[in-house]
Amino acid sequence: MLTGASPAEQGLRDEYNKMMEEIRVFAIFVDTHRIYLPEGICGLLDAYVSDVRKNVINIGVFGSIPFPNEVTHKQRTEAIMNAFLAFENKIPAARKALESEFRAMLGDPPDRRPPDPVDVISPASPA
Repeated sequence: MLTGASPAEQGLRDEYNKMMEEIRVFAIFVDTHRIYLPEGICGLLDAYVSDVRKNVINIGVFGSIPFPNEVTHKQRTEAIMNAFLAFENKIPAARKALESEFRAMLGDPPDRRPPDPVDVISPASPA
């Protein structure tokens, strides 16, 4: 292998490159079609793409350091935690807000929708 990377490292790089390409394609799609969307939705889409891109890039950058020193180890840990929290909380919330806006555009306002099943099912009730 010319890169000097182990097969596992090369596999991770390949996955990272695939993810970055998918983000790029989505960002181009958003940019191409933004003229058809309300400004508020464009802002939500821009924030969504930015959050995803930023977290994936940070993981790629700090995850590719083979022997991190104390500072880069701390930065890598922060990048991983920030990405985890973003993909666990912030990005799904942004996606849900976008979905809600798109549904409203299609004539399905929030007050006419049934409650989210996650909000209805309590830990005490059988699923």
